[in-house]
Amino acid sequence: MYIDIDQAYQMTSRIAGIAVIIGSLEELSLRKAYASGGVYDLRYIDVALRRGSAHLHTRLQTHSGLSTVWLVSRLLAALSLLLGPNTRVQMAVAWTVIAVATVAVQSTHRLGGEDGSDQMTTILAISFSIALIFGGCPGVLKAGLYFIGAQSVLAYTTAGVAKLLCPEWRNGIAVRGVISTRSHGMRWAATVVQGSPVLQYALCWSTILFEIAFVSALFLPPPLLLALLVMGIVFHASIAVVMGLNGFFWAFISTYPSAIFLNQAIRASF
Repeated sequence: MYIDIDQAYQMTSRIAGIAVIIGSLEELSLRKAYASGGVYDLRYIDVALRRGSAHLHTRLQTHSGLSTVWLVSRLLAALSLLLGPNTRVQMAVAWTVIAVATVAVQSTHRLGGEDGSDQMTTILAISFSIALIFGGCPGVLKAGLYFIGAQSVLAYTTAGVAKLLCPEWRNGIAVRGVISTRSHGMRWAATVVQGSPVLQYALCWSTILFEIAFVSALFLPPPLLLALLVMGIVFHASIAVVMGLNGFFWAFISTYPSAIFLNQAIRASF
């Protein structure tokens, strides 16, 4: 299992492109909710939270058409990553559009409650945009992949440590609570899990151990690294099915080529 620089950028771009497409379509479907009078109208939210920025958001929301333009631009750029030849120039342009559009959209209706997949996609977009634009400088392209690979490892490991420090996760009741909610649960899955304390405990601890173990992706030999990444794919696929968090699957799986590239560099230095 070996990945060179171009393969890593192309693979990551195609997979992450799907995450951006899903996110863009979701935001386009919710644009009315952020408009004046919508459930996410920031004029009312800011007043309620005493942020004192209602006037700014009111002016921003009067440009809802501009927000739609940004979302459509981001969607088209992501489609080009998924379907295009993905040359370095094309990827540089596409990721720059995605990065700028993402920041612009967030400035108009960001509530500060983005999930991990949104954050990872934003970090990836900005990092790849910078790395590809300045790719002619020695080491910059490698640095972009190293950064995303390290970010992936950090995200998993910190999530695992945070769960380990949480009594609900250690006691095995956290998963039951999450999948029993209306927004992130399914009735059949909640019924199965609620009826088995052993399964609850196993699910919580398997999640904790997998996430903490992901730090080993930095130095594992190829066969074991592949096994770990397959576990990650199964982990996110199951979450996508049970909890409906489709963006998480594509956003985090897209970091795996960078993790492999970083692993190669670390092992080569031994």
